[in-house]
Amino acid sequence: SNEVHCFDGAAPSQTVAQRLRVPGVSNFAIAPAGSPPLVATFVPEGKGAPATVRLWRHGDYGEGRFLASKTFFKAAEAQLKFSPDGQALLVRTHVDVDTGGKSYDGASGLMHMDASGDASVMRLPKEGPIHDVQWAPDSSEFLALFGFSPPRACLFSGGKGHKVLHDFGDDARNTVCWAPHGRSFILAGFGNLGGELSFWDRKTLRCLSTVDAHMTVAFEWSPDSRAFLTAVLWPRLRVENGVKLWSPSGALLQHQPHDELTIAAWRPSPLAAFDPPGDDCFVARPSAAAKPPPKKYVPPGARGGGAAGGAFRSPSGTFRSSGGFRSGAGEGEGGGAEAEEGEATDFLNFTYENLPALALKSLAEAAKPSPHLSPHLSPHLSPHLSPHLSPKQRSPRLEPTAGAAPLLGSTLGMSLGAAVERSLASGERQIDE
Repeated sequence: SNEVHCFDGAAPSQTVAQRLRVPGVSNFAIAPAGSPPLVATFVPEGKGAPATVRLWRHGDYGEGRFLASKTFFKAAEAQLKFSPDGQALLVRTHVDVDTGGKSYDGASGLMHMDASGDASVMRLPKEGPIHDVQWAPDSSEFLALFGFSPPRACLFSGGKGHKVLHDFGDDARNTVCWAPHGRSFILAGFGNLGGELSFWDRKTLRCLSTVDAHMTVAFEWSPDSRAFLTAVLWPRLRVENGVKLWSPSGALLQHQPHDELTIAAWRPSPLAAFDPPGDDCFVARPSAAAKPPPKKYVPPGARGGGAAGGAFRSPSGTFRSSGGFRSGAGEGEGGGAEAEEGEATDFLNFTYENLPALALKSLAEAAKPSPHLSPHLSPHLSPHLSPHLSPKQRSPRLEPTAGAAPLLGSTLGMSLGAAVERSLASGERQIDE
C-alpha cells in the first residue's frame, strides 16, 4: 500500500489513527523511547534508484517532513535497530549479489543515523558480511561482529565518529547479546558454528569464561542480569532438548532436559525492579584463564613411537595401535597402557610381521576384492602377508607383483583395522568375517 499505518495502542481497534505515506516502503521501525518517538522507514534499491532510509517524528508525517534521509546502493533489504534511548539508529543492509565478486553470500553494510540529521556509512576495520550488531543498554556504544570468517568483534562509540573502543580480535562468533544492566555481554558462535559461548565483563573488558553451548536455538539474559538462558528446542532439533542457565561468569547454574521443548523464555520484568549485579558475579573462572594454543599436527607414526598406544599380546608378537587398545591380559611384557583420551586411532601404523598367523588368515580374507575395495590395493599387501600363509592359504590375489608399493591405501587400511578392532573387542585372536 506504500503506507505505514499507525494504530492507537491505548485503545486498540481496526481504525487507522495515522498514516505515513512512503512509496516503495518495505520495512520500518519505531523507537523504544522518546516523546513522541522516532520512526524509521526503508525503501530498497530498484531500477537504478538507490535505497533510502528516512527518520520521522511520530505524528509529523507531512510531505518532506522527515528529520534525516540517506541514500545508498547495495541494499535490497535492511534491519533497523534503534538505540534504547530512541535517539540513534543503526541500519544493517544486505544485497544478495556482490558486484565486487568478493563473496558468494552477497554484500553487507552498516550505517548510523541520529535525530539531529547526521547520517554516515561506517567503514569497518575488516571486509566481509555483518553478522550481528547490538546496542548497549545505555545507548552510549554498540558491539558489532563483521568480516569474512573468522569474524571480528569490535566495540564502537555510539556518537559521531564511531570510534573503536576495543577490538576483541577474530574468532568463530556470530552472536552478540548484552545483559539488561549493561555490565556483561556474551559473544557466541550459534547456528552453523560450534556453539562456543564466551562471557565478558564490560567494566574490565576481560573474558570471564568460555563454555560449550552447541545446538543452542534460543538464548536470553534474565531481567536481573544474573543468569543467561540457552535452550535446545523442538522441532528445530529433536534431540537433547532442554534448558541451561549460566551465571555472568560462565558457571552452569542449572541444566533441565525436557523432551520436545518448544519455547523457553524469561517472564518480562521491569529493569528498575532489580539492582545491578555486584562485582562478585564477575570473577573469572579458572578454566577461562586463557585458551590453550592450537597444537601442531603430528603424524600418528611420529607420536612417541607408539609407546603411548595400547598393545595386543599374541604368541607371535605384538600388535600396536596409536589408538590405545589394552592387551588381552593387561599384564606382563608387551601389555600396553591406555591411550590418552581423545587420541585418534590409526590403523595404518601396525607391523604385519608380528601379527598371529590366524589373524593374518582372516585379514587376508578381508583383503579380497569387493565392491568397496579397489582390486589394485590387494597386491600391495602381498609382500607382508604371504610369508605367514601356507601355499593353500595363499591366493593369486596375494602373490607379489613387480613394483608393488609397500604402503597400504587408506581404504584398505581402515578395513583391516576394523577387522583387528573386532578381534580385540571380542577377546579372540582369530577374526571372523
